Amino acid sequence: MISLPLQVADFGVATAFVPSDSPSVLALYGNVFYAAPEVLRGDGFYPASDVWSYGVAFWEALTGKLAYEGMNGGLVFTRVAAGLLSLKIPKDFPPPLRFLISRLLAFDPAERPSFQEIAFFLEDMQAKSLSAIERDLDDFFGL
Repeated sequence: MISLPLQVADFGVATAFVPSDSPSVLALYGNVFYAAPEVLRGDGFYPASDVWSYGVAFWEALTGKLAYEGMNGGLVFTRVAAGLLSLKIPKDFPPPLRFLISRLLAFDPAERPSFQEIAFFLEDMQAKSLSAIERDLDDFFGL
């Protein structure tokens, strides 16, 4: 089994600065497309806020789409802050993955897992997937 380290970075602050952008908005919220609802409401930054940002990036990586594609930042800002806009989780995703994404993107920060819980969950999913593949191969080859 290949074992690679997982690295998590600050997803919200690396944005292109255009002179017409307000530096105070970027400083307060980072990239609104990745900012957690509590951050957008001005309630503060917490570890769970980073989990939300990770959840948006994770959703993008798995779907191959940009979050809130076609929407402007102001609309995303107001709707996510109010809990009125969420990313749709594809129905063909495995149930455990759908569950994880729904927790990563929970509007209530208390419902989001810690990064340690995320790592354990993904490791467990991987182990179960490998076991299922091994069983299928054993069945196929009559072992």
